[in-house]
Order: sequence, then C-alpha cells, then structure tokens
Amino acid sequence: MLNRVVSPGEVNRILKGLGFKLYYDCYDFPRPDPKPHPNWQSESLAAVSMYRNGEEVDAQEECDEIRIGYLLATLDSALIDPYLALLDKLRDALGGQHHPEAGVARAPYTQSLAALKKG
Repeated sequence: MLNRVVSPGEVNRILKGLGFKLYYDCYDFPRPDPKPHPNWQSESLAAVSMYRNGEEVDAQEECDEIRIGYLLATLDSALIDPYLALLDKLRDALGGQHHPEAGVARAPYTQSLAALKKG
C-alpha cells in the first residue's frame, strides 16, 4: 500500500524512470539479461498491478497500491536478485519505508524461489 493516492502521471514518471515499459493500460519491466533466452521464458522480469480502494485499475487511473509480480514460472532463478533490487528501487522512488527485516529476509526468499525453480 502507498501512503497516499498517486496520479497516473506520477506513476508513469516513476515507473518509466526506473525502466518499466507502458503498454497502453499496464506496465511491465523488461528482462535485464541479453537475448536470446529460451522460448519458454518471459520477456519481462516483473508485471505491475495497480489498485485503488482494493479494486484493480489500469495505468490511466489513480492508485493507492502497486503490486509487482515476479513471473516465477517463466523466468530463470538467476533473475531473482535483479527483481529484488528492482523492488528496493521502486520502494525508494515511491517514498516507501524499509521493512525492519528487509536485509534479513532476502536470502531465505532467494533460496526458496531458487529451490522452486529447480524442483
């Protein structure tokens, strides 16, 4: 959750400034690794969902919550760390607060996600 309602223009400036791409009514973040990669793998590192008062909205509307999804089923586990770094940058750009356990929690999540990808 954001601590305020954010206009579509502000969201656009922040997300595009971080490298997100706008596709008419939704955003995603392209993979940072060079092509080619296997056909089954996604071209995107992260997908963006935006909400206002608990209802999903598109990129042309105000929002008070932004969720960033990691495309686990279609990405190599080597992209987990770049994804987590992207979350940190986005939180900072939106004026979010660091969770007290953020530095501690990263390793277990990375290990869990990597184990899921291998299994």
